Amino acid sequence: MASPNTSVSSIPKLSTDIYQVSAFVESIKQKYIDIPEDTLYLGVYGFLSSIFSNLIQNTTIMAAEYSQEAIPTRAKFERNIVAHALSLGINKIYANPAEIECILVLPETPLLANMTNNRFVLDKEFAFLLGDQKSYPYHLDYDIIIRRDKLPNGSYVYSARYDLENGINFISDITNPYLPAIGMISMNGDNMLTLNTTVRQVNHSTIYKKITVTNPLENKVINFSFTDQLAWFYVEVVENGTTHILTPVYEGLYDSDTDKEYINYMFLDESNIRLTFNRDSYQPRSNAEITVHIYTTLGAECNFELDHYQLLKPLISDRFNYDSMYIQLESLSDSQYGSDKLSIEDLKRVIPREALSRGSVTTYT
Repeated sequence: MASPNTSVSSIPKLSTDIYQVSAFVESIKQKYIDIPEDTLYLGVYGFLSSIFSNLIQNTTIMAAEYSQEAIPTRAKFERNIVAHALSLGINKIYANPAEIECILVLPETPLLANMTNNRFVLDKEFAFLLGDQKSYPYHLDYDIIIRRDKLPNGSYVYSARYDLENGINFISDITNPYLPAIGMISMNGDNMLTLNTTVRQVNHSTIYKKITVTNPLENKVINFSFTDQLAWFYVEVVENGTTHILTPVYEGLYDSDTDKEYINYMFLDESNIRLTFNRDSYQPRSNAEITVHIYTTLGAECNFELDHYQLLKPLISDRFNYDSMYIQLESLSDSQYGSDKLSIEDLKRVIPREALSRGSVTTYT
């Protein structure tokens, strides 16, 4: 039996090698259990040796694996790789939708019939199916509000603006709510209003949940999945008649905009996301209605040429009651600027380069 005064240096060092771990456990047993050495390997003593050896080995392996997650090129979990990328300002975890500059043409007679108080709203959820070989859905960035105002001389003038009051579209570069002046042409015995705008290739889907329990733990987490490539998402919560728009902030990253309500999220893998309400910002209570708005795109697949493409369709909406209304789209550009998101392997290659860069540019001025 080993002497109680056995030096520390004589005890095997802890490692992931099961034989060295077993030797480490045996040395501890010999130090504190005063029975013959052969007996320490039998019965309950042998059982305890096996259990503790495996526990120590699993713990050291797990610690080694998790320590590698701090190194972007060695990390295995996708959520940690994404966190490394976002912390360095790499935002290519999302895809960029293709866009088309276009002219929208609306006939004046049915437009007047569909106006309420000289106001008409063009639904952003209306899908323009565009493409020569295959039809892809394109949408407006925002609802377009068209107004008809009477001038002092008795004539009427039309104006149009984007409805920016119901939340910001983070994949849009529109900051000025007013569209260019509406044109007017005569065609087939009716006046036609023309609007210059942009449509983007996105699919909009929603996930709805109503909180029916009072347990805050059950109300805190929502998981959702998506197909194609994620372009953008946000969370809308309606509670006691008040609407809360929550901006997604990646789990563990600091939100510098403290005045804006946010929700934490984390990629479980490339097509699954976990949302977590943060009590420091906003956490819904019982009877709150939660809607996750998800925008996906096909990215670079929708970069293609359009040669004076025209589309004429009846205007249909689930949000507005259009009566015998139709719309025409004429393309002014190709479908362009669509890009795919970076894969996990791509992120692993980009992260070291971004980490080595200074992230700033100094000019003479």
